Amino acid sequence: DNTKLTYRWQRVPYNLDFTLGIFVDNTEDGLKIIEQILPFFTPEFTLTINDVVKHDMPITLNDVSQEDNWEGDFLDRRYVIWTLSFQAKTYVSCRS
Repeated sequence: DNTKLTYRWQRVPYNLDFTLGIFVDNTEDGLKIIEQILPFFTPEFTLTINDVVKHDMPITLNDVSQEDNWEGDFLDRRYVIWTLSFQAKTYVSCRS
């Protein structure tokens, strides 16, 4: 029938890189948060996504870094930044 349009969904694989920043006042607070997150990534955490097609999406923890800074002299405000870098292997569905 030439009067009807038909569409197909095409999945295209993507690697999505994202970071999580954790800002705390002291190292102990940061370690308490980090130790709650890291055990899930051995080395990746897999989610099941119910999208157009049900699929597993692995999220890989690539890097963990800590930055300890003071602004001004020693008695001024201190802040500790933990940065966690992740990569998610997922699909984007588009109509063709």
